[in-house]
Amino acid sequence: MAIDRQSSLAPLLSSLRSSILGDNFTLQAFSWMPSLDLESVLKEPESLRGELLSLASRESWPEEVRASIGGAFFDRYQSGLVAAHAFALNLFRMDEDNWFSFEAARKAASWFEEPTKLAERRELILAKGLKYRSLMPGRIVPPDLPLIADLMEGSLHALLIGLRD
Repeated sequence: MAIDRQSSLAPLLSSLRSSILGDNFTLQAFSWMPSLDLESVLKEPESLRGELLSLASRESWPEEVRASIGGAFFDRYQSGLVAAHAFALNLFRMDEDNWFSFEAARKAASWFEEPTKLAERRELILAKGLKYRSLMPGRIVPPDLPLIADLMEGSLHALLIGLRD
């Protein structure tokens, strides 16, 4: 189930586009409400894997991508401060970038730090080992696919970011 474009993710996307991602970057977000309670999905990696597989099927991602989801490792960052740094590092590793500094990327990702209540936090999950480059043909992509869990909204988001360099 899709969520409203005015979701809580909008400020992050706007921050990325206005501060570090120029015209040579493509940014695509997939947002949905999981089939189970989000807390339950996050507690069990197989549930998160199932949610990502459902997204891949709905969006008709290539078989290579769907097959690699089965072997992906999920690195979860529950702290907003740490999530902002991990998100920035993943972006920076895309091209050890000459397009933006690590600090600029961290500042753009400070959206993760905003909720002050634990129940309203935003978590970053990096899907490692996922072969998703074919989703952004002709572009350099970060090594890990960023997934975002918004606990206040109860939503999941997958971000595709590609650099045409």
